[in-house]
Amino acid sequence: MSRHLLTESEWNAIRVLLPKERSGRRGRPWADHRQTISGIFWVLSTGAPWRDLPRDFGAWQTVYKRFRRWCRSGLWERVWIKLVNQLRRDQKLSLDVWMVDGSIVRAHHASVGGSKNTSTDAKENALGKSRGGYSSKLHIACDDDGIPIGIVVTPGQINEPTVFHQLMNSIPFSLHRHSSRPEALAGDKAYVAGYIFQWLEKLGIENVIPNRKNENKNPNFCKQTYRMRNVVERLIGQVKQFRRIATRYDKTIESYLSMIYLAFTRIILKKQLRNAT
Repeated sequence: MSRHLLTESEWNAIRVLLPKERSGRRGRPWADHRQTISGIFWVLSTGAPWRDLPRDFGAWQTVYKRFRRWCRSGLWERVWIKLVNQLRRDQKLSLDVWMVDGSIVRAHHASVGGSKNTSTDAKENALGKSRGGYSSKLHIACDDDGIPIGIVVTPGQINEPTVFHQLMNSIPFSLHRHSSRPEALAGDKAYVAGYIFQWLEKLGIENVIPNRKNENKNPNFCKQTYRMRNVVERLIGQVKQFRRIATRYDKTIESYLSMIYLAFTRIILKKQLRNAT
């Protein structure tokens, strides 16, 4: 169980980003933030139901309610955004090559629910029917060091190009300044689309998207740069090591996205601490 706990260095990196613990006020004091967040990370890593949370982390109801409260407040997204922007300000975010990719995630039957409005609810919560049944699709952008900088979750049947602009808009800083955008962007053949090429050309970003068979839409395609695209595939593999993400159990997109932001946060913290040694 200890491998799921926050290390001292990880805790010190995010503690200043959390709400202050309630003390000196009427009412029951809050459970310790570190213990509670470690419990949330345990659920994220193991994929276990909240009710199976070990008592070492406190009552599961307390941990779950804190998670949901912070989901509704957008805390987990803000923590990830602050970490990404801090890397950008410290010039530790690579601007050489960025990568984009999409990956299917199977949805557990618990995530779909059983109401009469199942189809409508599923669509609103980024669930849809693809070849493997109900699923969601993660659309992820990262730099060439594997730092996650953008995320969009859609129903599983949605194609990557249709949410490309939405994915770029999910990056938590403006790309209109030259100092904040990459020299090149790499994606697989799924991203072959005229409007994507025009967007890249307009911003002066090198197009590293391969040509489809019998097409020559990108005559300047660089195979050497394209080989770096495995970084985003490895990042997706890292994200799916968190079992709560590899199989979707959460009914709401709010909760599922929060789990993804938590995974992104831990990936960034581990990279920061590794680079600092």
